[in-house]
Amino acid sequence: MRQNRARAATTAVNQLMVRARDEDEMLQAACRVLVDIGGYRMVWVGLADDDEQRSISIAAIAGHEEGYLRAQNLTWADVPRGRGPAGLAIRTGKPAVAQRIASDPSYEPWRAEAMKRGYAAAAAFPLAGEDRPLGAIVFYSSEADSFDEHEMGLLAELADDLAFGARVLRTRKRLDITQEQLRQAQRLEAIGRLAGGVAHDFNNLLTVIMGYSELAMRTLGPDMPIAEHLKEIHACSQRATTLTRQLLAFSRRQILDPRNADLNEIVAGVTRVLKRIIGEDIDLSTIPTPDLWTVRVDPGQMEQVLMNLATNSRDAMPHGGRLIMETHNITLDASYAQTHPEVVPGDYVMLAVSDNGCGMNAQTMARIFEPFFTTKEKGKGTGLGLAMVYGIVKQSGGHIWAYSEPGDGTTFKILLPRVPGPPVPLPARDHRPAISGRGRTVLVVEDDPHLRRIITHGLSASGFNVIEAANGPEAIDLAASHTGQIDLLLTDLVMPRMNGRQLAEEFRRLRPGAVPLYMSGYTDNLIVHQGVLDAGTAFIQKPFSAQKLVEKIAGLLDERDRQDATAGGNVE
Repeated sequence: MRQNRARAATTAVNQLMVRARDEDEMLQAACRVLVDIGGYRMVWVGLADDDEQRSISIAAIAGHEEGYLRAQNLTWADVPRGRGPAGLAIRTGKPAVAQRIASDPSYEPWRAEAMKRGYAAAAAFPLAGEDRPLGAIVFYSSEADSFDEHEMGLLAELADDLAFGARVLRTRKRLDITQEQLRQAQRLEAIGRLAGGVAHDFNNLLTVIMGYSELAMRTLGPDMPIAEHLKEIHACSQRATTLTRQLLAFSRRQILDPRNADLNEIVAGVTRVLKRIIGEDIDLSTIPTPDLWTVRVDPGQMEQVLMNLATNSRDAMPHGGRLIMETHNITLDASYAQTHPEVVPGDYVMLAVSDNGCGMNAQTMARIFEPFFTTKEKGKGTGLGLAMVYGIVKQSGGHIWAYSEPGDGTTFKILLPRVPGPPVPLPARDHRPAISGRGRTVLVVEDDPHLRRIITHGLSASGFNVIEAANGPEAIDLAASHTGQIDLLLTDLVMPRMNGRQLAEEFRRLRPGAVPLYMSGYTDNLIVHQGVLDAGTAFIQKPFSAQKLVEKIAGLLDERDRQDATAGGNVE
């Protein structure tokens, strides 16, 4: 009779496994069927919590006084010693039976409670995994000596079927997670391409607006009535510049200048600034890990990451709170990479930024890295801060995840790959005074006539002699025919007929003493690799002000003159 009920129960379990979509639901339904049809007093499934199988957690349970076992929140540290049928089945990978709980030594810790609740016999069967048991399913009977050989065979087959179903559902779940992560990455990539394209087109326009407003203010003077209007135009163009650079950061099209760095040093430097920005009602603390591994990042961009995350946390704590920045050395293995498919196993430095603010719900969490998505009221945020963080981390070869619950605060975790070699100390801040061109000659090559014109005006106003060219071939002709010295080539990167790099290579043969300076609104593969500036390449990113361009050119030429003087060359 008992064998017939066991056979009917196993058939019913196999039927429900075909329809199952979730592991927990499948195991719970199986336990319920085995109690209701199989006639067992209680059935439960325990899963091994870690690779060493040091503890079991209850995944599903049904039957007499099932609430008691759940209430114990059972975690058995003695599983490796095989105490109890469940522990023995998991440790050995073989069925284990206690035909008489009243006298079985493996039940010493729980015998009194088991007998009190009418459990006379128990049998446990391992749930086989790919390389170790996933856990065990345990059957309790109210009669001693009730598990015969035929029934044990049926239940062993059932356990194998359940284990196979659990493995399939786990694989399906990992696949679903991977597909969702891929969809999210593709969506962000598509948004990034659009944002990068828009930012690129605007950069030329903004450079023109900034240049002409600066030129007009310098020409008219501060006392003219129109000067205030020009200041507003210039200020708006600067704010627009910030937006386009945030878009470029998100789309991973900005230029990075990375170096081997110590994140502890970057965090320490930013902390001094943040304490003045986030307010006295927020307790800012850092937990640096000694002997932190080296990472390769653009220090300025990582400072921006920390500033944006801290500002986000401040807004989540309007009445004050706590903000923690900590660093750790971590090694990620293959099992971690299975649930995070974009991660390659290896050594990483983790930077965690945590607050105890209002937190975020799941709907908000799904969109936090999208550009222009914000939960702040109108006028309080652009929705580009976290988008910029995401882009910088990704372009630096890292990964970022957010963890949050409403009312429980938020933690952002950034993983950056470890690199060999010591960190390079951060450079001192450079406060360059106003600079003059001192009659030095610059060849400006830009296919946009409006931008070329304002660059020429700005450089001429600062004392440079300027030669203009609309494209590469025209610039080569001018370089060959010009009788005087040309000190610097300022060229756009993306131009028809001849790109900026091709022009610079040809220009060097004609004017070996001139310095090439590239300008562009976004990254490409001409002077960068995956957004990282080639070593020794001089670059200025659009949009830029006339003053910034003058400072950049003067700095490059001063450095060239110093090197010539050191080498014994003649400096004109």
